[in-house]
Amino acid sequence: MEATPRLTPQGPDNETKPAWIRALLLGLQAAIPAVLILVLTPIFRLHEPAWAITAAAYVVSTQTPGTTDRIRRRIIGTSIGVPIGLAFLVLGAEDHLLLWGATAMGMMLYALSLPKRYDIACGAYAFVLMLTMIASGERSVSLLASRVSETLLGCILSFLTMATMSWMQRKAERLQKERYRRLERETGIEPATFSLGS
Repeated sequence: MEATPRLTPQGPDNETKPAWIRALLLGLQAAIPAVLILVLTPIFRLHEPAWAITAAAYVVSTQTPGTTDRIRRRIIGTSIGVPIGLAFLVLGAEDHLLLWGATAMGMMLYALSLPKRYDIACGAYAFVLMLTMIASGERSVSLLASRVSETLLGCILSFLTMATMSWMQRKAERLQKERYRRLERETGIEPATFSLGS
């Protein structure tokens, strides 16, 4: 008995995206927030836009849940590391031995935790950044504390970019599915099973 012909859409669930497309999407997910931050810098007078750009770029992941998890961990870690670092403005701003000793411990913690605990690594890095800036003579609490706000800005823009790109991809897949269904109705071929994926 002859098998019934079926139309099978060639979408993300039926074949793997080429490597260059995945790389392009990752690049866009990092580049779009960076451009937005540069535009917002003169408007909101950001102290260190590089901090926001770094946060937006470092949370990029190939999967939406992965990006969301990295955003959450980076915000939590930075929000803890910065206040601990700022405490050294009171505890030992003039004691460089104490500052650099704590910096060395922070870098050790960063290196050990980075592979599996991104939140701890982000907290350790923010802590080390505060100490090195204090040791170099920086005493502006508003500038040091802006590490948190600008990290938050970068993460929010990265999340919005990710959400928009995911919505556009789902929209394109839905349109493709509707196109194949319409084509199958017109040709009388037995409908194929579609899967949009997550």
